[in-house]
Amino acid sequence: LVSRGTDWQTVRVPVTAWPADLAPADLLIVVVKAYSTDSAAAFAAPCVGPETLVLTLQNGLGNWEILTQHFAPAQVLAGTIVMGCALQDPGEVVISGMGAITLGSPVGLHSAAERAAAILQLYWPDLLVDEHIEAALWRKAIINAAVNPLTALTGLPNGALLEDELLRATLGALADEGNRVAEFCGLSPFAGVRPEQAAEQVCHVT
Repeated sequence: LVSRGTDWQTVRVPVTAWPADLAPADLLIVVVKAYSTDSAAAFAAPCVGPETLVLTLQNGLGNWEILTQHFAPAQVLAGTIVMGCALQDPGEVVISGMGAITLGSPVGLHSAAERAAAILQLYWPDLLVDEHIEAALWRKAIINAAVNPLTALTGLPNGALLEDELLRATLGALADEGNRVAEFCGLSPFAGVRPEQAAEQVCHVT
């Protein structure tokens, strides 16, 4: 069961435990925790053909690089997604906010990113292909590093961080510090937007 507000929908998804059953896939999306990326890629390899695109929508940095150890770099795409949800009960998920998917080719193969976008837009219309996907990955990582520790320590939902003056200031300071690290590495994750504003916007959405 999936809920958005007061609307409930039953979603039935055909699944298999054996990747070879899906070979060759058009698009493989990797969404495991970062420490499982290597083993997940090895397990999923039987469904990846020469034309299959492999997209990581994981949080954190370094995931697409691990995938290139298993698949051709031209096949590997990286992306981020803004979405808030919570598991209420087994099989019952409440969606608190849906934003955009941003994806791109870390090796500059724009046509591959466009092909993946055409597949995903059938199901997720709010989608952006970004030629500077590395900056987008850093932006997501920085915002997560600002929001998640505060919600973990306080037990508060994302939006409540904005209602407390000290927590809101700390959120902004963390985002700003992460941005300065990224800029030291030669990236501009928040071009045209203040890091604290971006973090606050994610809290609003989710």
